[in-house]
Amino acid sequence: MTRLRMGAGAALALVAGASGVAASAAQPSPDRPPAPPSASADASGPADASGPAGASGPTVTTDHACYLQQRQIKLTASSFAPGDRYTVAVDRRQLGSGTVAPNGRLTGTFSSGRLFGRSPHQGHTLSVTAGSTKASTNYQVTRFTADFAPSAGNPRTLLVRFSAYAFGLDARRPETLYVHYLAPGGHLRDSVALGHTHGACGSLPRTRLHRLFPFLAQTGHWRLQFDTNHRYSPASRPRLIRTLVVGG
Repeated sequence: MTRLRMGAGAALALVAGASGVAASAAQPSPDRPPAPPSASADASGPADASGPAGASGPTVTTDHACYLQQRQIKLTASSFAPGDRYTVAVDRRQLGSGTVAPNGRLTGTFSSGRLFGRSPHQGHTLSVTAGSTKASTNYQVTRFTADFAPSAGNPRTLLVRFSAYAFGLDARRPETLYVHYLAPGGHLRDSVALGHTHGACGSLPRTRLHRLFPFLAQTGHWRLQFDTNHRYSPASRPRLIRTLVVGG
């Protein structure tokens, strides 16, 4: 019986390898998995001396609602009491401190860090405390990935649920996620719409059940390209490719 098998060096049955290109207007990536930026990780950066303080109470914001790992996060806080000492914390872990500027504002940068274990995304709380006042906001960190489960079985009958993360970072509307099947000879065999991304990270955590191969798959190395274009293109951005081995 023809079955899917593990490729050399794969962590999961079926998966021989993966490569991807994440893309967003605010967090660009080169033609390889996302790399850390060369940015400051100091959360106690100099206070911003421009702009009037607001009258609606202290606030803190980040420049985006979701980030890839190891990316720079810019924070801006306003309407704090001038001259007060402030501390910046993420999930109650202090990152830095300083003195609020005369206009009641402060700014700084810090790293989005790494995800714990194999979790595809995590939420965090950023807070700024100055004197007796405190303001906080939430942001998310995600990895750029796409996968399916279960990861072993008969390719003629195997039903799986697909998942994908960070395919719609900073998108103004949901994106449709597609998987394009490239046969062992390199030609396109089929393209299938999997569903719509949602949330700040533009993810599709769990689809309905799909046949892994909606056709009879020949033996050999198959490449599955995940992207948001209904037509296959090797230059699509973002894209992630998983290589599967169908063996006898």
